[in-house]
Amino acid sequence: IHFTGVNMTIALLMGALLAFRMKNMVVCALMCVLAVYTRLYALPAVLAMVVSGYLSNKQDTIKLSAYGVGFGAFFFIIFGIWTGFGSMMNDIFLFQAQKTAMGEDKLSFMRDAVLFHNAVPFFLFVIGSVTLLITYFMNVSSKSLNVKAKAKAKTSSANTEDHSLLWLSVLSVLLILGILLNMERVWMYYFVLAFPFGAVVGGWMVSVWLSNIRSVVFLSKENLRSPFNTTWLRVALGLFIVFYLLSPRFERRLEYYKTAMRDPQKRTATYVWRDGYLPASINAAVKSLFWKDVRVVGDNYSSFTFFLWHSSRVIDFIFEVADEVRKRAKEGDRLFGDSGTAPLISLLTQLGIADNEVDTNIERYRSGNADVRELVRKIDIPSTRFLILRDKFGVAALPEIQQLVNRNYIEVKSWRSPTGFTLRLFERRGG
Repeated sequence: IHFTGVNMTIALLMGALLAFRMKNMVVCALMCVLAVYTRLYALPAVLAMVVSGYLSNKQDTIKLSAYGVGFGAFFFIIFGIWTGFGSMMNDIFLFQAQKTAMGEDKLSFMRDAVLFHNAVPFFLFVIGSVTLLITYFMNVSSKSLNVKAKAKAKTSSANTEDHSLLWLSVLSVLLILGILLNMERVWMYYFVLAFPFGAVVGGWMVSVWLSNIRSVVFLSKENLRSPFNTTWLRVALGLFIVFYLLSPRFERRLEYYKTAMRDPQKRTATYVWRDGYLPASINAAVKSLFWKDVRVVGDNYSSFTFFLWHSSRVIDFIFEVADEVRKRAKEGDRLFGDSGTAPLISLLTQLGIADNEVDTNIERYRSGNADVRELVRKIDIPSTRFLILRDKFGVAALPEIQQLVNRNYIEVKSWRSPTGFTLRLFERRGG
């Protein structure tokens, strides 16, 4: 999964969550507003904090809501003045509503791919949520039977305080997944927002198991009287182990797996190890323990191995592209193209981007949020000397851009990525 900025949103939400737990509603509201302005789909997590606060302390919730509205309005005005209110409303809000629906096959792939790579922590979250629910009903039952009322009152109070974070996390995950699973266009990184909240519940579940095992090993009477020491914990642990062993089978739901099984030549992929910014001894240890040069689709690998493979996928020729552009460029020249590479090349070469059209996400044009014909009219000028396009990807797939290339540009060089895509550099004719 490419995080594409959602990591910043998570950092802000975790800051908001910490401030929420410390009862600092000013900082919490500020972090929540900034999180939403970086990613609109941070709203479910913010809503979970508001609901959690309302159930525990209404006064704090009123403060959080008031500060949130205030900060939200303040930044709306600041950003509106900075970018123009019309542009901000169009680019941030209207664009989200105009996005076209994905095909069902692609939607299924997004969901199934996230599940395959995160099946174990997801199931740990599910088991933790069920255990939390059982614990809640056990506490309610104990209260109703008036068993050790005074001691229970203290224990229940402590559990309620400890579990408030868990309930908030469960609610956050459910709200995030509930919205994402009903959206018509979803990318894998959208789901990352639920990960830290799910990790809170999953981590708690592991701590419960460890506490229970420790009580058995050391015969701790205090822990043996714990409401966690139930048959359910043994059943849950058994279910988790079974699920862990079966989780690699989720790969069979993915289209690339089906294709690879039909064509043995597509079953293997080769990767190149790249040292990280760590001492050589640590790099060597990680490589020895987790790295594989070749992946065989259908074989089982650890999540860390998948992470290393993903991190090894880089555009190793990007400096060659920049050198080629720099060698051909003249003063005042600009470039235009693929949103994933053209901005980086612009930074490396110090050439401006034509009409400042940095975000050339094809969905902007397909949805009607931006007019591709108007775009071509603005960039089809002599100063737009270079086009940088990926084969059949992004703006390169638009007929209007293809016509512009055929009419006024000539290909001067191309590069083939190890990950399978081709990047082409075009120069304006007569330049």
